Order: sequence, then structure tokens, then C-alpha cells
Amino acid sequence: MLYNDNPSLETLDFPHEIQTLLIKFDVLFQPPQTLPPTKATYHHIHLLPQSVPVNVCPYRYLHFQKHDIELQVEMML
Repeated sequence: MLYNDNPSLETLDFPHEIQTLLIKFDVLFQPPQTLPPTKATYHHIHLLPQSVPVNVCPYRYLHFQKHDIELQVEMML
């Protein structure tokens, strides 16, 4: 992330096109100072009354992938 205490955008080793975009949208790369503003509408998923979560079997995967999948799940938890 780019913060005010980092070197200026011109001194970073980015292509000229990227530097131009970073400078143009500099406001987007500043750390937040306040809570997010309230929104007119918030996302909502409309469910049917008395509906329950879908219960399906997990995806099948190859046996040699088991270790990698378990490591990824562990990292996400």
C-alpha cells in the first residue's frame, strides 16, 4: 500500500503509465481516517421464508491434493 510516510510516487520504480494512474487516484491509496460513510442501500440476499441452507456433499478432489487443501484451509482459519 502507498501511505504518506512512503517515498513519493515519482521516486518509486513504476512505469510512467502506472505512476500517472497512482497520482491521479492518490485519494484511493490513503489510509482511512474515519469509519466508512453510510450507504443509501446495503446488499441483501432475499431468502424464501422458512428456507434452510443448502446441504450438499463437498467437492471431490484427488488424493494427492489433500495435504495442500488442508494447508490452505488451515491458513484461512
